[in-house]
This record gives sequence, C-alpha cells and structure tokens, in this order.
Amino acid sequence: MNTGRIAIAGTLLIVPLLFWWLGDKPQADGSIAKTSQLAAAAQNSGPPAPDGQIEFDAAHQLLVNADLKARFDFLLSLVDPPDPVAARLKLAGDLEHEGLSAAARAQALALFDRYVDYKRALATLKAPSGEFDAKSVLASLNTRTALRLQYFGQSDSTALFGDEDHYDRYMQERLAILQQQGLSDASRQAALTQLDQQRLSPEERQARQAPIAYLSVEDEVAKMRARGASNDDVYRERASQFGAPAAERLATLDQEQALWQQRLNNYRNALDQLNADGSLSASQRQAAIDALKSQRFSTAEQRRLDGALGLQDSMAQK
Repeated sequence: MNTGRIAIAGTLLIVPLLFWWLGDKPQADGSIAKTSQLAAAAQNSGPPAPDGQIEFDAAHQLLVNADLKARFDFLLSLVDPPDPVAARLKLAGDLEHEGLSAAARAQALALFDRYVDYKRALATLKAPSGEFDAKSVLASLNTRTALRLQYFGQSDSTALFGDEDHYDRYMQERLAILQQQGLSDASRQAALTQLDQQRLSPEERQARQAPIAYLSVEDEVAKMRARGASNDDVYRERASQFGAPAAERLATLDQEQALWQQRLNNYRNALDQLNADGSLSASQRQAAIDALKSQRFSTAEQRRLDGALGLQDSMAQK
C-alpha cells in the first residue's frame, strides 16, 4: 500500500475540513465546498471579485440561498477586522438599490444580524485537539450544524448552508475511507469511486478535478523538496502547471505558512520552558502561560491555538 500518498491526501483533506475552526478571520466560515486556500490560489488567476448575488422573485421578495450568505461574507470581508455595522449599512444600501420590498429588506437585514451573531458564536467554540481523525471531524461538523439550527432554524439553515454542508459531509466520509485500516489500494480506490458516484453530481465530480490536479502537483513538490529542490525549482514546477501568477501566490502562501509554523514552534519552546520551571507554582505557571499567549497571538488566534497545535502534531506524525 502506498501509505505515504494516502497520508498526504488525508492530511490535505483534514486542513480544509477544519479550516472553519482554525481560520483567523471571523468572516471565514471555512466551507470546504470551495477548495482550500492553496488550491484556490492555484486556480484563481486574478483578484477576487465581489461574491454573492442578492436574488428576489417576481414580487421582489427575498430569496434566501447560498448566494445571500456569500454576499454577507463579502461585506464582512471588506474591512479587517470585520465591521458588522458598516457591513450592515452597505447591505441596506444594496438591498434598496436592488428594489426589494420593505419587508424583504427587513428580512435580509434580520438574517444578516443573525449571521453576525452566529459567526461570533462559532468563533467561541473550542477547536478539537489531538488527532484529527474522521470521527472527530464528524463531531465537529455536527457541532457546527447544531449551532446553525440554533440561529437560523431548519429552513433558513438549509437554504444558506445546505450545499456546503452536503460537501463537507462528503469530505468527512472520504477522509474516513482514507483512514480506514486494512484496505488494499484497490479496495480503497473502489470505495472512493463508489462514494463519488453516490454523493456527487456529474458537475461536482468535474469540479473536484482541479483540487485533485493540485494535490498531484503538490505531492511532486513535496518530493522535490525532499530531494533538496530550491524555491526557484518549486516555482518553475508550479508555473508549468498553473501559470506564473498562481505560482507567485502559492509561493507567498508558502511563506505565510512557514511564518505561522515558526510562530507555533517558538511558542512551543517558550511553553516548554515555563512547564520545566520548577520555581513556579501552578497559578504562577498558568498566569505566565496566559501572558505568553497574549504576547504571541491575537485574540482570534488564541481561540484556535490548541487546534492549530493539534493539527501541527497530526501532520508531523504522517
């Protein structure tokens, strides 16, 4: 069995599955209905366009759907950190410009308010720690679904998140197959193929080919780095597959990821020193750890620190 390839594939699946736990920006829901950041960078050859359409029926009543959620995310992403008040004002202007009825505008703004509250609640959830296996991913998805139902109810939750939830759960099932012990390569591939046929439409199966191509290239990049390839070598390989603009963005993301990993490593070293300091009482040690977190990480990063460290451990074991 090619366990190395399976490990790489499994790890890259885990990253987008848990991105909604670990992402730094509150407006990023981490939907894996879209490709991971790296794969998206490889496919996107230009600056991001405004996302999400405000749709309405013949009577100019609001249609609640994934495009409306995308518009919410877009408005919240215009300023970092997000400014919900400014985003709400912009949304109100957009709704009036679209010609929606007063009732529809009120409905959309109320949904936006609930969406902001949901994002805040989502950010307070503690990321799962330890090994990110398929079982823990499923538990995380169920927690997120319960939170969505709490804020939106079944109808609006399905309208806003149904498509991405369908794909998230498909990816969790795929991860379970990748991590299942005792399968031969042929049996594992057959199970994955059957899952694709059962859970994905022809259009979704076609859309999956882009990240699969990216995975293949990044697998080769990992082998190149293991052989001592330089950053220039990696750039040329990516450029030959995705084009120069995408290769440049991937190189930038490599640098950002390396910096983040270095910050985690530095924190681990400082944490080890505190834990090894026998002169500290338990309360003094905890106070020092809390101060260390505040010095090294933003409030949003602190909420996701345990999960980030757990993911780092998981990837190191592959």
